[in-house]
Amino acid sequence: MGKRAIPVLLVLYFTGVLSSQAEEKLLAEEALPTLMDPIVVTASRLPTPLSKTPANTTIITREDIEARQPRTTMDLLTQVSGLHVDQPGGRGGTSSVYLRGSDPNFTVVFIDGIKMNDPTNSRGGSFDFSSVDPASIERIEIVRGLLSSVYGSDAIGGVIHIITREGTAAPESTVSLSGGTHDEMHADIETRGPLGKVDYALQFSYDDDGSPVAGSDFVGKSFNGKLRFSPSKTTWLKLVSRYSESRAKSFPDDSGGPEFSVLRTVDERDISESAIGLSFRQDLSRLWAHELNSSFYYRKEAVISPGVAPGVRDFFGIPANRTDNRFERLDVVWHSIFTPLASTRLNLGVNAQLEKGKSEGRLDLGVTQLSSQFEDERTIVGPFFEVEYTTSGGVILEGGLRVDAGEGFDAEVSPRVGILYRIDATKTVLRANWGEGFKLPSFFALGHPIVGNTELVPETSRSTEVGLTQRFSENLQVRGTYFQNRFFNLIDFDEGPPPRLVNRSEVKTRGFEIGFSFEPHDVLLIGGHVTYTTSEIVGSDEVLRNRPKWRGGLKTRLKPTETFSTELDLLYVARVHDSSIPTGDRMLGDYVRVDLAAVWTMSRRWRASLVFDNVLDTDYEEAVGFSAPGVRAYLGLRYLID
Repeated sequence: MGKRAIPVLLVLYFTGVLSSQAEEKLLAEEALPTLMDPIVVTASRLPTPLSKTPANTTIITREDIEARQPRTTMDLLTQVSGLHVDQPGGRGGTSSVYLRGSDPNFTVVFIDGIKMNDPTNSRGGSFDFSSVDPASIERIEIVRGLLSSVYGSDAIGGVIHIITREGTAAPESTVSLSGGTHDEMHADIETRGPLGKVDYALQFSYDDDGSPVAGSDFVGKSFNGKLRFSPSKTTWLKLVSRYSESRAKSFPDDSGGPEFSVLRTVDERDISESAIGLSFRQDLSRLWAHELNSSFYYRKEAVISPGVAPGVRDFFGIPANRTDNRFERLDVVWHSIFTPLASTRLNLGVNAQLEKGKSEGRLDLGVTQLSSQFEDERTIVGPFFEVEYTTSGGVILEGGLRVDAGEGFDAEVSPRVGILYRIDATKTVLRANWGEGFKLPSFFALGHPIVGNTELVPETSRSTEVGLTQRFSENLQVRGTYFQNRFFNLIDFDEGPPPRLVNRSEVKTRGFEIGFSFEPHDVLLIGGHVTYTTSEIVGSDEVLRNRPKWRGGLKTRLKPTETFSTELDLLYVARVHDSSIPTGDRMLGDYVRVDLAAVWTMSRRWRASLVFDNVLDTDYEEAVGFSAPGVRAYLGLRYLID
């Protein structure tokens, strides 16, 4: 879209504002979200109100999703403090999340309690959010800091838990369609409701990302299902399922993208994921409840890559290659919650995981082809213990300990301690957290026939943070956190000869996060955040890639009538260091991006939305040679059936 189209789109937008104000009052939707106190289920296996958990947690609610009307799940995460996201080359490229400067594979991602990280991929087990449809999401919980004491391996940077939509008290179905200026298309069908003592939620979506940038292409389908059976007030059984498949194209990583890539053929990725989970809970008495959760996850990925031509950084480049990966995980957790006193809660349980992975590949070296194959499996058993104690003065103390043992590595002990102190007289909340954690080497790092190393040991970390939340009135709240993390035995690539992955690095990250939420009127909500993060490789002059020192955002949400709402999001990202094979090291410039969304409820059944991404047509890169799309506008319609 050219810049000349911007005034036309803005005229259409403000015409919608004026039209909505002239409409007669229709059925009211949910009010603009206020400073509520939702229950957090991710920071601990002891579900706790957000205001009473010591863990540093952010919740993206369904109201946030409805107001923002995001095109992708990554768009939802851009306004979270302490979290940097990128997706070079549009949705066809692989998305990455850097939580407080940690590597993307240091963040565990769950969907409805099912772990989604895949240790067979070359990124060490990170998760690509491309296949997750925002329309299916009820809320997202982002917990910063170590959670190995709860989840074991991998959770050394934090946890992102996506919770899909729940059943409803009355039957309802919706059909949603949207399209955009770069040939984007989205279709979504959802049905929810009760069926006797069972409530259900089923959702199917289809996505075509169009052609936002050269070489990028993404087409995906997904299904999410949830059934909950409650035979009594003290017992429930829940079944969740998910299936997704996608076909994505993009210039390879480190290729220099559409701007610098010598080879003009793109990567092709075919991915399918299946997951199913079953949970059972029974409250045996006021003092005792127990819960059993089991899940199975399967992922299949086929990648065909043209490779990367030799360049400034690498005189050999990356040969053309093909890889087929298979991975499955069986995960079972049993735990019991005891409440012997009103001030004390105890949680005792055990987690067992069985992981199997296999990869088959082929490198095209021109004169010959080299086959590569590896497979591995491991069983991890981790008993854990948690305690929460509330003093008479209102201080909440929380602690946890987990011991993970498995064949092939030493037992890992993961402790965590948190404290929350409320000063009611000044409306002040003080928080502090400390913990230690670990991440097992990925199957790729252990088994790859060229760079794999069976002698790798787990990466470990230690994290400390202190924070303050100050409420100045019912409508204004300010929060701040200082954090520091140390990561040990990080797995790096050693050029050799022979080339292989080795444990050698220590990385320190530290910084602060500041945010506020202000609701001066019941129709207006203003929020903002600023994050400063420094990352240092101890004993080295090398600079970590894709970690901006400064990052901040501002959100303004306005609901002038019962039938119309609008949200304006501003994001600032400072310069970041990056590298590609054809260019070598480069500094990517800072940028400001502005997104605009409007939602108009035309009647009880019909709702329309109009969204502008990057409305100022800012020219920026998220990776060397991968220019971000310009202005993207798309229109959506939703129809309610009941």
